[in-house]
Amino acid sequence: MEKGRELDSLDSFTVMNLLPHELTIYDPDSTPDRIPSRDHGKVIQRIPPSGIIARISTETVEAHTMHAEFYRLPEATADAVNRARARGGRVVAVGTTAVRTLESAAGEDGRVRAGEGWTDIFIYPGYRFRVVDALVTNFHLPRSTLLMLVCAFAGRERVLSAYKTAVEAGYRFYSFGDAMLIL
Repeated sequence: MEKGRELDSLDSFTVMNLLPHELTIYDPDSTPDRIPSRDHGKVIQRIPPSGIIARISTETVEAHTMHAEFYRLPEATADAVNRARARGGRVVAVGTTAVRTLESAAGEDGRVRAGEGWTDIFIYPGYRFRVVDALVTNFHLPRSTLLMLVCAFAGRERVLSAYKTAVEAGYRFYSFGDAMLIL
């Protein structure tokens, strides 16, 4: 993509299910016919422009105020997640917004409940994941809430090692950059 060029459509992007026998939660702009999987669902989330690239500027992570996002988790998606978990399948979230939605909609028992509302869940190291087992995400900017979520999921040292490799290999960072699958 050329710098400064507007994104006209998603036709120039290919969405792939990297684990065809697992559940994939995907971006609402993707369509089921473009994601070949046995079981999939849709997560709808509205992201305020100021929140998506929120950098942590407080002295401690705990002092940061997380932005709120509106989400809608349809009944069919909640059922698909719960069926996958009941049969021992893994839930693969595509994107940090899908992670925040699923974790916000989960009870202590890990069951996902359909619904809609606002979430200001802030996931950082020490968080106990109840739903998501694997994550496809971009390489995020330093000191961002997104990077904190990835570190919570994969571990700080593993993430820093992966980022070091990405920088050395010339990977692209952020929204239209390269992505990684974290198992």
